[in-house]
Amino acid sequence: MKNKIISYIFLMFLLSTFVSAWTIHQVTDTLDNELSVDVVIDEFDVVHRVYERNGNIYYSNSIGDFEEFVSQGTSPSIAVGQNNVPQIVFLNSGNLYYAIKSGNQWVITSFEGYAYLADIAVDNTNKAHIVVEGNYDGDSYHEILYLNNVNGTFVGQIIADGFYDSFGRYGNYYEYPSIAVDSQGKYYIPVLFKNWGGNAIYSDIAVIVLTNSNKVFSGSGYYSWSSNIGLSKNSIAIDDYDNVHLTYIINTELFVQSYTLNTVDVVSFGTGITNSAIDATDKIAVVYENQSNIYYTENTGSGFSTPELIDYGTKPVVALGSSNIAYLSNGEIFEAYVGSSNNNNEIPEFSVIAAGLALIGALGIFFFKRR
Repeated sequence: MKNKIISYIFLMFLLSTFVSAWTIHQVTDTLDNELSVDVVIDEFDVVHRVYERNGNIYYSNSIGDFEEFVSQGTSPSIAVGQNNVPQIVFLNSGNLYYAIKSGNQWVITSFEGYAYLADIAVDNTNKAHIVVEGNYDGDSYHEILYLNNVNGTFVGQIIADGFYDSFGRYGNYYEYPSIAVDSQGKYYIPVLFKNWGGNAIYSDIAVIVLTNSNKVFSGSGYYSWSSNIGLSKNSIAIDDYDNVHLTYIINTELFVQSYTLNTVDVVSFGTGITNSAIDATDKIAVVYENQSNIYYTENTGSGFSTPELIDYGTKPVVALGSSNIAYLSNGEIFEAYVGSSNNNNEIPEFSVIAAGLALIGALGIFFFKRR
């Protein structure tokens, strides 16, 4: 019996040596479900988060103990520049909103027009670059609108115009944009492009990359109209050497496309994948969801690693620095990271804090009046 116990302990020791280096940390513990999350890591390895709950936008970071209410809204995205100041875009009542942290306040700017999706990147001069899918020319078809505040105030232009010609029965449609910006301030915006030719037989779809640089991108290539092509949050990233990396899903198979100066490398993973995201610094990191499980793979220069199962969850995003992954599980935000983390505290719900402060204030008034 003693030998069996020793053998069991030894076996457990051997198994422990193969346990993943990832640490799982529950970020939120709230009364209601979080619906989406986005993260970014600044130069000091601080994780900045933005997320949605009950039609409100909240912000927190890995060195604070509380979340901050930003505004009413949905579908937030976040970025930081070299000054480590968080900048956010989100939607509310069909309008686009931009928020930047200034001291203890959020300065919020609204943009008129119907917005359906939005994403943000920040360049190395701390200026915002925003892409929006929405209706900005008065017809009923979505455009891709690009905005920046490089010259101090926001200026926008339509860079892809969706339309349908009812006489010729043909049209073009653009969906699901995200954005990255290189060291020269040039934008790269992957979109799902749908080319309708009057009949499904004469129609096709593809992932293409819109850019104001002189680089040429092959994208996914064209597939039949019935194909299922997916772009998720954070579908594009630019590494430390200004190389562009793209991830997309075709019929539940994940593709990672990397562009260097003269080559295009495409890597594909297994099927059953529903969401993916990418980030890049001196390496490329991809996180994806397969049957409600979160997987991670990276390429440090010699090809992608065998995907690691991280945890049960959905809607993953990744931010390199401490290789931080954020995702949803059972309505709460979780993060997985390698190495140490700035803060392992759970973030209490803003409404609970507000209710507590209100109760304390009320008790203070009560006791003050009693005196």
